[in-house]
Amino acid sequence: MNNSSVLLPSFSFDSHWYGGFFGNKIIRLVFCDKGLTVQDKLIPWQQITAPLSLIHGTLFDTLCVEQGDDTLYIPWLAKRTFSQVFRQGIQHWANYHRGHLINHGKVCAALFKQGYLRRHDTLTAVAQAQAILAPLTQPVRDDPHQPVRHFVLLPALLDDAGNHALKLLQVIAGWSEDDLAQHQQTFIDQQKMLHRHYFNTVESNPLTPLQQDACVINERSNLVLAGAGTGKTSTMVGRAGYLVTSGQAQSEQILLLAFGRKAADEMDQRLAMCLPEQTIKCSTFHSLGLAIIAQVEGEKPALSAFVEDSTAKQTWLIEQFEHLLTQHEYRQQVCDYFAEHSVPWVTPFDFDQAGDYLSFMQKQDIRSLKGETIVGQGDLLIANWLFQQGVEYEYQASPNTGQQALMSPARIYLPEHQITLINWLLDEHDSPPEYLDKLEYLTDKQRISQQTFKLISHYCCDLQKENFFDNLSQQLTAQGVILKPLSQQALFEHYTHVGLVDNLAEQLSQMLSIYKACWLEQSQLNLRLAGHDHQDQVRAAVNLLQPLLMAYQSYLASRNEIDFDDMIGRAINYVTEGRFVSPWQHILVDEFQDISEPRARLLKALRDLHPQGSLFCVGDDWQAIYRFAGADVNLTTRFANYFGDSAITSLDKTFRFNNSIAQVSSDFVCQNPAQIKKQLVTHALVNEPAISLRSASPSALHEVFEQIQQQSQGKGNASVLILARYHHLLPQAGALEQLKRDFSPLVIRAMSIHASKGMAADYVIVVGLEQGSAGFPATKSTPILLDAMLPKAETFNDAEERRLFYVALTRAKHKVFLLANMQRPSPFVVELLEQDYDVCTEHLSAAPVTPLALQSHPCPTCGTGVLQAKQGPFGEFFGCSHFPFCSHSQKSLDIS
Repeated sequence: MNNSSVLLPSFSFDSHWYGGFFGNKIIRLVFCDKGLTVQDKLIPWQQITAPLSLIHGTLFDTLCVEQGDDTLYIPWLAKRTFSQVFRQGIQHWANYHRGHLINHGKVCAALFKQGYLRRHDTLTAVAQAQAILAPLTQPVRDDPHQPVRHFVLLPALLDDAGNHALKLLQVIAGWSEDDLAQHQQTFIDQQKMLHRHYFNTVESNPLTPLQQDACVINERSNLVLAGAGTGKTSTMVGRAGYLVTSGQAQSEQILLLAFGRKAADEMDQRLAMCLPEQTIKCSTFHSLGLAIIAQVEGEKPALSAFVEDSTAKQTWLIEQFEHLLTQHEYRQQVCDYFAEHSVPWVTPFDFDQAGDYLSFMQKQDIRSLKGETIVGQGDLLIANWLFQQGVEYEYQASPNTGQQALMSPARIYLPEHQITLINWLLDEHDSPPEYLDKLEYLTDKQRISQQTFKLISHYCCDLQKENFFDNLSQQLTAQGVILKPLSQQALFEHYTHVGLVDNLAEQLSQMLSIYKACWLEQSQLNLRLAGHDHQDQVRAAVNLLQPLLMAYQSYLASRNEIDFDDMIGRAINYVTEGRFVSPWQHILVDEFQDISEPRARLLKALRDLHPQGSLFCVGDDWQAIYRFAGADVNLTTRFANYFGDSAITSLDKTFRFNNSIAQVSSDFVCQNPAQIKKQLVTHALVNEPAISLRSASPSALHEVFEQIQQQSQGKGNASVLILARYHHLLPQAGALEQLKRDFSPLVIRAMSIHASKGMAADYVIVVGLEQGSAGFPATKSTPILLDAMLPKAETFNDAEERRLFYVALTRAKHKVFLLANMQRPSPFVVELLEQDYDVCTEHLSAAPVTPLALQSHPCPTCGTGVLQAKQGPFGEFFGCSHFPFCSHSQKSLDIS
């Protein structure tokens, strides 16, 4: 066997002079360790893309040198002489590739020794093996008329080490994704068998097969989708213990993270009980941030008292805002904000139908500086400008409602001068929004224009022109109107009097916390605002926020203190800058669906400090209900997009509730196509509906408790959770205590659905299921200034509210009772009825409800509102939920 590791001397060879008779010059070939030189031009071995070969002739051979798509032919090589040195020449080529073969063979061998083959690392190794072998592979002879080439087989040129590496790489280069998956599954099965005793005894019950799979799978990033009651905590504990038991990590190399101190303490208790010999501890994100800062800075920073007293923080910020208002420039900036940006700029052209526009205006509760409810954005701007100019006006709303309100424009009337201003909903092409009849609209415009005395009219598109108010000023002056602009002091006093200043102070103080939590560089902030629908308004608010933020940060710095947002933000900076030395190779995160982008950024940075480290996240996108606190459900539903190649395991068996609750709740939450589809198998099976829908009569709650008490007799102290979307809809303290006395020994608790997250009870009663401002789903929108700082809202209607309803349903072990106001039922209740979910409705028929209980009725005027039962001076009637923007009403409902 040739010893390819020996450095060979270079040598040269000339083509035969006989080729000169056929026009070929003598060509000198030089073979060396760097490559092949042809007539003083070096061709490095790495540029030669196939083995050197010969085309045999009778007396002379031709050397073939492949360079990508080109082949260099070197003829007139004396057959007998060149054949004696050709093998020595290509030995240089083999020696060059031998080093690459052995080096990558070592990489692959080390990869296999790690145990679980990670997809990215393995496919990278496969691609590299293919690349290394490509120039060693004989090219395919596609054309049978081509002359036959002769090669020296590579194994004959390699020593034992080289041939061993060659065979290994040939195997790996042939791997497909299926081969990788099969190898991974084999490893998982082996580990489950090897550690069978551990998996069967680490918890009170053996871990399920999928829980064991989740513990063993070891991609760089791992997501375990743990539906309600599927044993997420057991999986977290099982994973931590497995890493130690299998020798992959020591306790101090494992970091467990929870979102709150209570959750972390509960995890610590579980770890101590299940893994008593280990010293693994659970940390909160904030204590993690504090530890990172302390290591880098040499000491723990002091925490501001504001972190535990949000009321004190709010009070301080409002005081600072009031101090800023004593500065003329800042106060002018505030006045300009109220005049130009206090409401978002939208027009009916931005919506697909009139009802959507009216619904938006209703949710924003848009009012003029005088306090009037004004439907049109153009009318609002003009009314506010007139007020600032000291011009008395009367706002005359359209006499119609819904879409007809847009067909018949409102008027702004100046009584002293008998001037009428009308803002026509027309673009630069004299066209109204597509959902309005153009011919009818233009006909009405012509009629109204002819009938109106002293009319000043303009188009909706005109208001976006910079000189609009200059032109309007000239038009009014020409009609004898004297403009008397109010002073800054007068305007500010008015803004204060009507509550605008206090409202802005509150929003800015809330915005400050959300803004800090985002931890954005200026470029990142600009990018976020650039994509916002109302970026001008938000930018103006950010400009007002900056001095307040500077004052707050200066206050903390003067006291050498930080807050919770600084903990995370500084930690991100220190880790990404390489200033923090991390002892943790394995990071485990609980309740991952509640993660915010900055915290995900910190996790990613910590993971990347260790090339062989892993991130293990457990969560459930169906239970993501904290967007208002900065949580981004997309980090779960699009996990791999953010963290790279990942393994996703879904735990499919729930031990909490029965198949009836599982079916209804799963079908309901998955109406949103963005939710990850999961099929839950339940331990408990029932043959009848476990979700009961009842009318919310005054006695309904008491009747439900009587039924629960009857069903739970002889089963110990059954637990009951009373849940509502809002705290004020729950039984008051006195009523709750009375229920506890009346239905002892039931264990009764009442809380909001958000507060119930992570809890369970034998029975759940959900109250407050109705439409309206305090209904479920919530209809009140997040203020635009705050919404801009939060993760982008989902496009699916009521996506987070739908998940919140899922959380409510899945707190129950045995049965759920839904108490709905059937005079104006929640859209979720209507959906349960209309789409034939498997819910019990036997108690609806006995209740004194209107036909509205069985179906929802869209408003025939605006199209997006819903008819609700209302009480007026002449008895009951049905009116639009978008009132006052849509005033449609009718005496009865058509239920045919």
